[in-house]
Amino acid sequence: MIHGLYQIIFNIRKKLSNELYKPYIMKTAAKVIFTMILIVFALPGQTQITFEKLISGSAENWGYDVVQTRDSGYVICGSHGQYYYQWPAWGLSLTKTDKYGTVQWANSYWQDIDNHGYSVQETSEGEVIAGGYTQFCGYHSFLVKTNIQGDTIFTKTHKYLGWDTWTFSVKQCPDQGIVLCGRVLTNDSLFTWVMKTDADGDSLWGKVYHSGYNESGKALLCLPDTGFVILSTTSKPSTILRKLDHEGETVWEKRYDYLSGKDFCRTSDNSYLICGDDIASSQIGVLKVNQEGDSLWHKTFAYSATPSSIALTNDGGYMIGGTIYDEPSPGIKQLFLLRLDQNGELLWTRKFCGSSRDNGGSVRTTFDQGYIFTGTTKKPGTDSIVIFLIKGIDDTTCVKYPESSLKEPFLIHPNPSSGRINITIGDANSDVNVEIVNPFGKCIYHNLFHDVNNTISLQVPGNHNGIHFLRIRIKDSYQIRKILLLSSE
Repeated sequence: MIHGLYQIIFNIRKKLSNELYKPYIMKTAAKVIFTMILIVFALPGQTQITFEKLISGSAENWGYDVVQTRDSGYVICGSHGQYYYQWPAWGLSLTKTDKYGTVQWANSYWQDIDNHGYSVQETSEGEVIAGGYTQFCGYHSFLVKTNIQGDTIFTKTHKYLGWDTWTFSVKQCPDQGIVLCGRVLTNDSLFTWVMKTDADGDSLWGKVYHSGYNESGKALLCLPDTGFVILSTTSKPSTILRKLDHEGETVWEKRYDYLSGKDFCRTSDNSYLICGDDIASSQIGVLKVNQEGDSLWHKTFAYSATPSSIALTNDGGYMIGGTIYDEPSPGIKQLFLLRLDQNGELLWTRKFCGSSRDNGGSVRTTFDQGYIFTGTTKKPGTDSIVIFLIKGIDDTTCVKYPESSLKEPFLIHPNPSSGRINITIGDANSDVNVEIVNPFGKCIYHNLFHDVNNTISLQVPGNHNGIHFLRIRIKDSYQIRKILLLSSE
């Protein structure tokens, strides 16, 4: 494409070599370059990635969770493993990078037979807390707190009434205490477990919850009223969402038998969105429930993939991270991102890496309205397992939209347009939803037209240059088209 651009400019100069036309030549060339650059930048998959990093350890290096810190860097929580003769030893690991993904420090805590980290958060004091589990004389919940330079403030282990205990999620509470969520194994039965500690990691109270099936706490959220919401997965399989008060007493409990939940987030309207495995279809399932846990809608996405995390985006939509299987060939896995709008409609998907050992971890939104995503992959050309860290722009034009589902194409005229657009859609006799998105994912126009019969006329506000994406929806069918907008100024 760039070669073709230079060829266009060369031909213009060859035909208009007279000195009189030099200003015209330069003006024309500049317009061509500007338009071509906009087109290149609007192509799927271009310019959306800020950086990709493979972070090695002395042996296997796994990434499960990531958080952006107030200095715009990142802390990754996971596991670091190495072999002593034939025996593996694992430690909960924390890796700090700068905003460009360059490692500043990496620490491993309690290197032993089976220690793993699953959750990390920056505290209101600018320190780092991480949770996981360690194995010595049985399994213990493991809590680590460090300063931002990686110096250890404390490490604490906990067991609920002497039973094997695991932590999978850790959060700081509004009162600066810490709450942990995971599971307890008691007499061959698994219970969801929650524990509240003070700021020093010492236990204040701990409770277990059981629904009649083996269950495990997967994720938790702290609420402004100092209560909690916890997500558990049962062996049925099913998902349980519980609202707890500040002392861990159950306010309400809801079970969803059609989803095996992995993670959840609080939405912009204070509801909750759960992602997991849809039980009936073995596909990605997404469930939205209100503040009392009552189902609002449930959607599935036809991917052979397991979601591992979900994050609320700046525009009220959602980003889901996980692992997709048998891509691009049988036996191979890839890290996988799926972007939804606030109504749960698919905007884009992305795939990264590709090996038999790939495993998607956590996705979080960043201060610049982008995303950070971590996981694990094999270093190319080796058998080394490394952390994969990717920073991207939340661009709703990246990769591509799913195939159009409108039976008849619609017509856009004029195209290019200075902002006044006519859309001919035929005899729809229905409401028509129209959105226009710029090359960077920002919606510049949105309107719902009622009882449309043939043609829609609209005016895009403001002045815009370059390729944009027009999405038209009629009932459950839609189509996406490109349109070139040219500023009138």
